[in-house]
Amino acid sequence: MHELSLCEELLNLLLSEAEQSGARRIHRFRLRIGALGCVMQESLLFHFAQLAQGTLAEGAEIELEQVAGRGRCPDCGAESEIEHRFDPCAHCGATGLLLIAGDELRIVEMEVE
Repeated sequence: MHELSLCEELLNLLLSEAEQSGARRIHRFRLRIGALGCVMQESLLFHFAQLAQGTLAEGAEIELEQVAGRGRCPDCGAESEIEHRFDPCAHCGATGLLLIAGDELRIVEMEVE
């Protein structure tokens, strides 16, 4: 259910940026979402559409770009793709990888009128 609060903050950021640039409408924006961020994309899209009604973002096209999880091993320094936050190093088996990608939620691009 945290997608609702994420959408509220996302909408506030988009509207603030659009208003500062004098935009009349947000046509499209692209989000980069980490695979390890526990964000349900369908829920995010649903909540955003509901919250955006009556705003500059109503009807905006949303492009979602998923980023795979990546971790760096504290023992051998190797980087590898991970599916879960606590996966061991694929090279040496050590645990406690430093997460370097996969938990982000970032606005990458926005197209306005």
